Amino acid sequence: MTDSYSLQTVNAMSAQGFVENFGDIAEHSPWVAEGAASHRPFQSREEMINRFAEVMQNAAEETQLALIRAHPDLAGKAALSGEPNGRFQKRTGGRRA
Repeated sequence: MTDSYSLQTVNAMSAQGFVENFGDIAEHSPWVAEGAASHRPFQSREEMINRFAEVMQNAAEETQLALIRAHPDLAGKAALSGEPNGRFQKRTGGRRA
């Protein structure tokens, strides 16, 4: 069973409490919840979700790869083998690192 919290409760959590409750949203990557917590108070559920996404998207590439590798079901064969993703290839003109 998943716990449900009001936005008011989420915004009132200590940083540690927030990470304890939401640190597994990005499995094995509590740094995502830590980063999202710094953007409180959230005005809506959607804002909270967007902040989690922003924290992941703004992380260093190696940090993003570590997160992807922590989620083998999401990573796919290319990510697990170290192949760059489409976004990386666009930034590097298709060159492999």
